[in-house]
Parts: sequence; C-alpha cells; structure tokens
Amino acid sequence: MCKGVKPETATPSNAVQLSAGDVKKLIDGLPTADELAVMSLEEQQEVYEKLQAAYEAYNALTEEQKEEVIGAEIFDSLFDVFNGMMNTLANEEYNINDKPVTIDDSCGDNCSSHKITGNGQTTNNTITVEGGTHNITLQDVNIQVSDNDSCAFKLEDNAKVNLTFSGTNVLKSGTYCAGLQVPDGTTLTITGDETGSLTAIGGYYGAGIGSGGSDIGAGNGGGRSGAGGTITISGGTVSAQGASVTIGTGDNAATYYSAGIGDGIRCSGSDTSTFTANGDAIIFAAGGKDTNGGGEAISDTTGRDSWKGIIFESITYDKNTFSVSPPILLSRRIQKYHPVVH
Repeated sequence: MCKGVKPETATPSNAVQLSAGDVKKLIDGLPTADELAVMSLEEQQEVYEKLQAAYEAYNALTEEQKEEVIGAEIFDSLFDVFNGMMNTLANEEYNINDKPVTIDDSCGDNCSSHKITGNGQTTNNTITVEGGTHNITLQDVNIQVSDNDSCAFKLEDNAKVNLTFSGTNVLKSGTYCAGLQVPDGTTLTITGDETGSLTAIGGYYGAGIGSGGSDIGAGNGGGRSGAGGTITISGGTVSAQGASVTIGTGDNAATYYSAGIGDGIRCSGSDTSTFTANGDAIIFAAGGKDTNGGGEAISDTTGRDSWKGIIFESITYDKNTFSVSPPILLSRRIQKYHPVVH
C-alpha cells in the first residue's frame, strides 16, 4: 500500500493494514442490530463479511489506537445477532429412531427447516414443538406410543408449524392424546408430495389431528379439555381417525364419538377448532364408530363451499394395518371443488 493512501473498504486480506481512522470509517458503515435483523439473507451475508473484516482490522490495532476508535461496542451487538441466527438459518436434521425430538422457539420467524427422518420401523420416540414458528418435514416416520399414554407429535404454547412429508408416516398416540396434537391457540398447515402419506390416530379420548382430552376427545380437532387449533391441509394424502369410548355399563352405559376432523363431543360455544382444505390433498376423515353409530367426519364445515381437494368422509380404518375400508381407487386429483363420499 502506498504511503498516505487510505482504503475505503476492507477485506480479510488487507484489514490488518488499516489505521484507527480507517477502522472508525468501517464501523460507521455498519448497520445497527435492529437494521440487520430485518435485512434479506443476501444483505446479511454482505454485512457479515464487512463486519468480519472490520473486526479483524480493529484487533490488529495497538491498544493505544483502539482507544481512538469510537463505537467498537457495535461488534458485540452484531455478532450476537449473527450467533442467534446460526440455529435459525441452519437446516437441522434429526433421526427419530435415535432419540425423541424437541424443537424450541429459538427460530423466531426465520426458520429454515427441521427435517425429521425415520427408517419406517416403529419407534416410541416422540416429537414436541415447544413454541415458535417452524417448517418441519417428516420422512418415513413411524411413531406408535399407544401403550404408554404419550403423544406422538404435539404442538405447544401457540406454536405455528408448516408440516410437509414424504414417504409413509404414521403417528399413533396413547390415551388422552391426539395423534398429531394441535391444541387451541396453535396453527398447523399440512402439505405433502404426490406419493407421501400421513396417518394420525388418536388414543382413547384424544384426536387424530387436533386436541387431546382429559375425557371425551376428537378424531381431528378438540378434546374435552379444550378445542383444537387452526388446521389447514393443502397437499399429500392425509388420514385422521377418531375413536369411540363407552362410559359405564348396562343401562347406564353411554358411548361418545370423536369427530374425524374437528372438535370433541363435549366442545361447544367458543371452543371450536378451524379446518380448511385449500389445495390438492387427498383427505380421509373418520369419526369414531361402533355398532350404534359414529362421530362426525368433519365437524367444522363452515368453509365447505370453498374446500379444495379430494375429501372422503366417514371412511373407517384398520388401526393395525392403517388401511381404509372399503378400498378406494383414486385415479386423479381434483384441484377445485371436492367430492364428498359417505
């Protein structure tokens, strides 16, 4: 570098050659932490490179020169932002057959993805989303915990999940739990690829996809302990199975039926879940059944006229083989209005 010539920019290769005045200029050109947080990924990458070069140049100064630089505290605040992004921007992958998966709310609103894979073999490891907004992918996950009263997959604390899947995925929960638990205040949007499938079966009192319950529950929606959240299905093949529960014996016996998609038998008033079908999904919804009757396949029908996809109502399932009865041959998808099959 020629004597007296001050570079206007710095790179890691020339950063150590800069003076205190140069470093001050670089610091002045950096954004605040708040400005950085709302930038695009491309802009953030550019800032990171400039930040790294400025930080290296600052560390190359003598202690006396560092005292001349005003505003060096911005390094800590910006690096804190980038460190917080590391988990958010990374594509996290988990193997459900190795251990349970718990996803916290650290992603904020910038979740890239969490991919949860299995090998198709049954596991009793479960999935819990503790809050926040997340993009989650399931691939060949087979969770069956009906013997230990656990929930296969549950959302908590106002979580919002965009769920996609590929391969064959099964979620079968135990008593009081939904197969895929979406309680009041949470939001679930489901999509899947052309060949992927998701089957969710609640335990007694619970839901297929929706809320669990402390007593009478639902197939895909709410249990007695509270309504289900907001459920949207827009792609893939999704099956949700409710249950029937008989309380008492003889003349005092009473049977309660879960809905296939919607609220439990004792949910009423404002305790309602919301269901929307707005894509090209194939949906099998079955309420709980016995020889005396059965529950509703879909209890929230307020948006029926705008539903899109292929929706089969009141189709029963073999819980051991996860197959529908009677067998149905699907030759094409309908992307506008749906046929309802009873």
